[in-house]
Amino acid sequence: MILTKKEGQFVMRADKKQFSTRLMAALMAGTLAAGMMGMNVSAASVHSGNPITTIPVTKNVLTDGNTMAPNTTFEFEVAVADAGTFNDGNKDQVVYEGIAGGLTAETGAAFTPGGKGSAAETYTAEGSLKTDAAVFKRPGVYHYTVTEKANNYEGVTTDTTSYDVYVYVYNRTDGLYVGNVVSAKNGGKADLIFNNDYGQDENKDTTHDVVIKKVITGNQAVESDTFQLVVTVTGTAGEKYKVTLDNAEQNPLTSGEKATYTVTNNTEIHIYGLTEGDKVQAVEEANTQGYQATYTTGLSEGTLTISRDGSEATVTNTKNSTSPTGIILNYGPYILMIALAGSMVAFFFFKRNRKEA
Repeated sequence: MILTKKEGQFVMRADKKQFSTRLMAALMAGTLAAGMMGMNVSAASVHSGNPITTIPVTKNVLTDGNTMAPNTTFEFEVAVADAGTFNDGNKDQVVYEGIAGGLTAETGAAFTPGGKGSAAETYTAEGSLKTDAAVFKRPGVYHYTVTEKANNYEGVTTDTTSYDVYVYVYNRTDGLYVGNVVSAKNGGKADLIFNNDYGQDENKDTTHDVVIKKVITGNQAVESDTFQLVVTVTGTAGEKYKVTLDNAEQNPLTSGEKATYTVTNNTEIHIYGLTEGDKVQAVEEANTQGYQATYTTGLSEGTLTISRDGSEATVTNTKNSTSPTGIILNYGPYILMIALAGSMVAFFFFKRNRKEA
């Protein structure tokens, strides 16, 4: 542009040729940019994005807050799905039937129970899927479904959600590659998240707790006397259980391993996260105070199972004494001999008196 002065004012005069040239250049640049943008969604065009080889899958395990994480790995399953269409938010995409091996399960979501203080309402781990562009013969959008394999871990409810997964295969100078992956549920986009109930849902109530209580009783009992109680829970290998002793959290019990607690009258050992197949045992070490121990049925044998929340079991120590009766046993024979001798003397004098008469 050129500034000229006309009647004391500056006015702008465009160089028509230069302006036309710049306008054409701008239009061409805009057209080129639009064309390049079109390449990002056009499966038939060369695409310059980065390949996607791994897709995360999130697994959540939901508990009552007192159950330790399960000791297991959850696996996922990928299946080829039908051709059709899918609206990805921009337009309806033509979808091809998935190609076997194009999308597969790679790793499961692994959980390991922690230590004291680690019990939580939600535990989260990630698994993954992987893509293999080499199996595809042409660009396009390919359809798969992803589900969770049934785990059969006692107390855990399998999430039966099925996700549709669309794998976008693009072409570029060095061949085909996966440039986008979209997951959907019930027709709408959704992240790959599976939620498994492990006692959080009160209607399912798959995990339970038990209180083992010590009771000291009897006319010679001393309520402050202490005892050693050995507790074992036998369940899934490697499983752990939260434990409190009079509301103070202890190290968790590990399935099949013994733990010893010092208990006295009204002491309560509270064990959480039990499922119906877990077996609870509590056995008292021998005491020298003369107490007799009795147990809730199955507790000392290790066959007690818990099927509801708020269950109770009892270990009772009884010590009684009765009035001594040993004096009759110790002196009875002598008293009997004296009585017999007295009877004989009386009989002798009675007989003698009759003769004299």
